Amino acid sequence: MKIKAHPTLASWWGPKVNAQFHQHIFCARLDFAVDDPNGGQGLVVSEAVTFVPVERAPRGDGCVAAGGLQSLWQWLGYTETDLTTEKMAQRITNAETARVWKIKNPARPSAITGRAIAYKLVPAANPHLMARSRSLVTRRGAFANRNLWVILHRDEEKWPAGAYTVQSSGGDGLPTWTAENREVGPGHDPVIWHSFGLTHIPRPEDFPVMPYESVGFTLKPVGFFDSNPAVVLPHGANTASKLAFAHYACCNGGPEQEIPLDDGGKRPSLDHFLGVKSKKVERGFEFRSDFDFHKPPVASGQPRSNGSILSNGVH
Repeated sequence: MKIKAHPTLASWWGPKVNAQFHQHIFCARLDFAVDDPNGGQGLVVSEAVTFVPVERAPRGDGCVAAGGLQSLWQWLGYTETDLTTEKMAQRITNAETARVWKIKNPARPSAITGRAIAYKLVPAANPHLMARSRSLVTRRGAFANRNLWVILHRDEEKWPAGAYTVQSSGGDGLPTWTAENREVGPGHDPVIWHSFGLTHIPRPEDFPVMPYESVGFTLKPVGFFDSNPAVVLPHGANTASKLAFAHYACCNGGPEQEIPLDDGGKRPSLDHFLGVKSKKVERGFEFRSDFDFHKPPVASGQPRSNGSILSNGVH
């Protein structure tokens, strides 16, 4: 018996070995609280995108002005739109605008920014469902037609394709739940469903046992913490490593010069070499940026360079 395989629909590995192209689509149910004592009833889901309003830019080529990179970035816009109904909240990914979705708690402003604390859902490069619109696959797995769904919280709504997928004629799950187009704004306890996956084009290395494929998404806090919560490790000195600026000042290609100890018998801090002063404020640190990495530090009382870290092309 001769096996006929279409070369554009499968990977032909040899006689009677035909690996069909296919997709793996998952759907994660995310029920956030985001510091809400009522289990997330006061949360708001928004869509955030970046854009470049070119018509407002004075330069069409995106050149960097002499003052540094500010002229390049000041034309990069960022906007958020609250998703208030279930149909409005049916969204797809868009890497061109760096589209993300934020789950915000308006009742809890950030101590740093004053804006609502949030977690943002950062999707990966997810493919769309590659099945014909009227096929049984599309009807049964309709949740995969959108990357984001936001619905009201109901304990019984747990299966995005319905409780009995292979017995379904289609339309169960998320399409049925969102048909009423209910409000999902503040006070409605929204639940987020995120569809993600990959398109699997089999390769010889997948045979006879496929190793692995990685797929997923990322959740990142936005204003939820006052600073980086991961910076908690104690400072440890590696005696085998030497800090390049710790003992010598060789800026601008000059000769190596021994830096004397201060009155306390210690080497000066990096502030000495960078010409930057830092002072502790109520939260975090405030830094001056009127320094030039390309020039040696100046003595106290002498005028400083007007160069900046941006305009001097630090790498």
